[in-house]
Formats: sequence, structure tokens, C-alpha cells
Amino acid sequence: MEQDIHKLIERFMAGLTSIEEERYIADYLRTHEVDEELLPYKRMFAWFDEGMPMKESAEKEQTDLSVPPHVPRHAKGGSRPALLRKVSYFIMAAAAAALLFAVVWPRTEPAQMANNVPVEMVPVEKKLVAKPDTLANDTTTTIVTPKKKTRRHIRRDRFKAMPPKVYMAKAAPDSSANEMEILTEKAVRESEIQQERILNAIYEEYRKIELGVNLYLTAMENYDLEEECY
Repeated sequence: MEQDIHKLIERFMAGLTSIEEERYIADYLRTHEVDEELLPYKRMFAWFDEGMPMKESAEKEQTDLSVPPHVPRHAKGGSRPALLRKVSYFIMAAAAAALLFAVVWPRTEPAQMANNVPVEMVPVEKKLVAKPDTLANDTTTTIVTPKKKTRRHIRRDRFKAMPPKVYMAKAAPDSSANEMEILTEKAVRESEIQQERILNAIYEEYRKIELGVNLYLTAMENYDLEEECY
């Protein structure tokens, strides 16, 4: 059982216990006699049960730890370790109480705090009333807007030059020109006739050569036939 209490107390100091486990630790320390190691925790849980009175517990601890003036000097020196032990127990109990207070105390969120802020009510008489615009209704003052300075446009007449007129000379009919045309046509005709004659002569020569070749071939064939016969 004591081993379980030790483990639960270690978990409690680490902030890992539930509410049921803390109640079990408090009931056990309240109803059982414990050794010196668990005595500070018993006092701490008893302090929790009393509602954590800070001033009274501090005064009580101070009266318990104070040494009467009639105690001899050697007794004061001998009780110093016990005094330090009690002070350390008190410090441990205060630290555990602060840790428990931080764990158990409900946290208020900023949104809830903002919702709980009271809103000041404004009376109807103090409500803002829209004032009429006096500048818009004032007809006595006239606003003159300065005219913008514009650049003066100079109109310039531009003339397009007409293309030059071409004058063609008309050739007058001349008798000499007609004679030249006639002579030219006559020369062309004569050259055509001469070319035709030359072509006819070439054609005749070609026919003669072809005829001679044919005669030569027939003669050679006849010669071959005669040789075969002999």
C-alpha cells in the first residue's frame, strides 16, 4: 500500500494524477500514520483540506520553528538540522500548492473575457445627429475654376505638288517612212525565200544520202545471199 502511495505522490508532483487519485491520496494521508518521508505531504494535503490559509499557516510554521529564548546555546545549535528540514518541508509544500493551484484553477479564455466586458450605454440625447452640409447649400459664394492653358494650334496650309505633264510628240505621216517600211518588208520576204530554198536543198541532199544508203544495204544483202548459195 505504501508503495502505491509513493507512486501516486510522485505522479501528483509531476502533475499526472486525476481528481479521484488526489482524493485517494488525501484520504489515505488523513486516516493513516505515515513515516517521516511522507509527513510533509500529509501536512500539505491537510493544508489543502483547510482551504490553503497562507497567513495562518505561515505564522503557525514560524511559531513551530522558532526557538524559545530560554533554550541554552548548545540546544539551539543541535536543533538547526531539524529547523532546516522543517523549512525545506514548508518550501516543498508551498511549491506543490502552487503547482496544484495552477493545474486546478480554471483558465478564462480571452474571448470570454471580452464578452464579459460591460458595454457603456449611450443615452438617446447624446446620440450623434448628422449635421446639414452648409457648404453645399451656400449659394452666395461662387467657386471659379481656372481655365487650363491650352497650346494654340496654328493651321498651316500644305499644298501637294502636281506631277509633271508629259507631252508626247505626234509623228506626222512622211513618204520617206513609208518607203523604208516597204523596203524592210521586201528584204524580209527575200530572206525568207532564200532560207526556204536552202532548207529545200538540204532536204534533197538528205533524200539522196538516204537513197544511197538503202542501195548499199540492199547490195550487201544480195552479196551475202550469193555467198551462202556458193
